[in-house]
Amino acid sequence: MEKSLGGGRVASQKQFLDNDRKVLRFFATSEDLPFVIHYFLADDTVEIREVHHPNDGRDSFPLLLRRQRLPFTHEVKQPGYSFIGDNYLTCNEIVPGGDIVAFARPFHVTGVDQYTQEHFASKYGTFFELGNIHVPEPRAPVEKQIPPYNGFG
Repeated sequence: MEKSLGGGRVASQKQFLDNDRKVLRFFATSEDLPFVIHYFLADDTVEIREVHHPNDGRDSFPLLLRRQRLPFTHEVKQPGYSFIGDNYLTCNEIVPGGDIVAFARPFHVTGVDQYTQEHFASKYGTFFELGNIHVPEPRAPVEKQIPPYNGFG
């Protein structure tokens, strides 16, 4: 019955089945803080994670943006305003050295992982630099100085 009505697989279902568990990883910075941006190919959703290091002095909230479709604009829609077309971020709109804007906050892409580099080279013909999050070097340990005995204690 479904086939006779012209049915079959829905386009979004095909995209999900072809790209399930395939994730593009972008290393980015915003306001001199490191972030990792995951782009899920199965459903075109984006997740932004903060990168924390031991004793970095910041609260350890792992997610800055939960997994969701990322809109181009963050405006409140007015009555009668209509937008024709899709206004969400897709992976072909991410360019090397460009910015990913998430709710008016720009994230500058500094590098990608190996899979993401191969994916963009084969599918779009663009080249991204390999990158990683740089872990700051720990400070050298300070030698404790024990004061001389003064008769107390």
